[in-house]
Amino acid sequence: MLKEFVDRIVALAAPYREEIGGLPYSDREITLIDAPRAEPLVFSRLRGFVDFVKNAAEGIDLARAVVHVAGPGEVRLLGTMDRLRRDREVYARAVHAVVHSRLGEFKDAETFVIEASTQVIDSPERARLLELVGNMRSEEGVEVEDDGVSQQVAVRAGVKLAKREHIANPFSLAVRRTFPEAEQPIAPVILRVRRGGQSGAQVALFECDGGAWEIDAVENIRAWLERALAETKLPILA
Repeated sequence: MLKEFVDRIVALAAPYREEIGGLPYSDREITLIDAPRAEPLVFSRLRGFVDFVKNAAEGIDLARAVVHVAGPGEVRLLGTMDRLRRDREVYARAVHAVVHSRLGEFKDAETFVIEASTQVIDSPERARLLELVGNMRSEEGVEVEDDGVSQQVAVRAGVKLAKREHIANPFSLAVRRTFPEAEQPIAPVILRVRRGGQSGAQVALFECDGGAWEIDAVENIRAWLERALAETKLPILA
């Protein structure tokens, strides 16, 4: 009982603070009482984000703000550094759901052609890819010869050899995986084929640029924002 009474008195006492070597120390943890902050507005398009910034809504001082391109799927409008918290208030965010599942996953040829037709920007390289994969859709068998770099795909109808295709990797494709307002980055991808699926073949695309497309996407977003926000003279960091 006495120990609990003493502990209670100690708990009610003010924290002891001392400066050692020019640094402040305390005998207990002290919690900073934060000033209230509004939740940032979240936009799914860069256009909505830009409209918010141009209207200088909520009394935001744009002269002290900065736009930060945090990645291929996020842009933030930030305030100045808080002296006590040592962070920046986030006024608004533009968030795009970057899709990675389209790459690196084997699909039957029919599904692959549909997804590639809608998720890859039209180009001669996309046409070459779709023509190659499209020839596999309605045949009864596929044989694959692989040397680790390129593949030979033999499409068979019954027991008769119908056509032999050489897959010249990589393909330079612009996959839709950042904000639609910005230019989609072109990146090399490798097409791989294996036996399986209803058409006799399954195909997949794999990244082969080490993630460099993300750097290009950030630069494309920054370039678009610089044009859209030119009149505000806001610094845009990427």
